[in-house]
Amino acid sequence: MSTAINSWTKEDFSCYLMIVAAAADGVIEEAEIEHIKETAGEATFEKMFAAFNAAMLAPALAYKNAHDLDADAVDEALHDAMSVYMADGDFDQSELDQFERLKKSLS
Repeated sequence: MSTAINSWTKEDFSCYLMIVAAAADGVIEEAEIEHIKETAGEATFEKMFAAFNAAMLAPALAYKNAHDLDADAVDEALHDAMSVYMADGDFDQSELDQFERLKKSLS
């Protein structure tokens, strides 16, 4: 990721910090997304949101690779993650999107 960070602009950095701030309570609300897009621009938001998601997944990917997990082990862990999404009885679109990113990243 350090190579990617070296290419960030000041605007990229500012946008990334806005995303971190929006995620502080564990939920990035639509109003927060819209504010960031209005401030930083759609393309910058998408680029920095992808970087934010990649940073969140880095430890999981490192563990998967270090322990050479097979598909069954990954599926079992994803099943456990799904149980958390379902714990409150409300599996909303943002949770579905995040779960799909998890699956795609860990496949």
